Amino acid sequence: MQISIVGECDKRPFTYTLLDICQFLGDVLFVTEDESYAQFAEEIETQNGVKLCYYGNIVIAISKYKTDDLLHQAGYDTKSFDYIIYDNQIDASGAAIIYICTGEMSDLENDLLAFISENDMIVINYGQGRHAVHMNSKVEARCDEMEERKDLRIASSEIGGRIFKIISDITGLPVKTLKKAVR
Repeated sequence: MQISIVGECDKRPFTYTLLDICQFLGDVLFVTEDESYAQFAEEIETQNGVKLCYYGNIVIAISKYKTDDLLHQAGYDTKSFDYIIYDNQIDASGAAIIYICTGEMSDLENDLLAFISENDMIVINYGQGRHAVHMNSKVEARCDEMEERKDLRIASSEIGGRIFKIISDITGLPVKTLKKAVR
């Protein structure tokens, strides 16, 4: 199952929560260009220009290669993983595109989402507003704590609720079942 998470903002609370939930459901590949995710690695190796960071049953692949090239360079294929999560890359054929929206679209967001209809993406408003997920010092502190301890968790009950619902919708598993599986 392939999921894209897009947004030019601090997506850590969403990404960490998504990775935490998916790791309990199967093997996960997280594809990113962001080196900061390497901090969770229990082991790191580089193969053909792809930095592979291992955290439990999650492989964090850090590279500028596009996914097919990246998998080939790293010696994997899409069948090696139950979940492939893309950071700021779009897989239009994937199960979900999650757009973390903080207001006006940036140029990068516009480029990535230009050919995706609003019906084909899940928009999570992040920041201010009545239906927005709110970032606060507790959520930031929770993310910092996860990084310090190298321990992925659900960033907040509000964010967890949104991500559980998305995973439930695409897997067909009830939210209650997912919550029991995760903790």
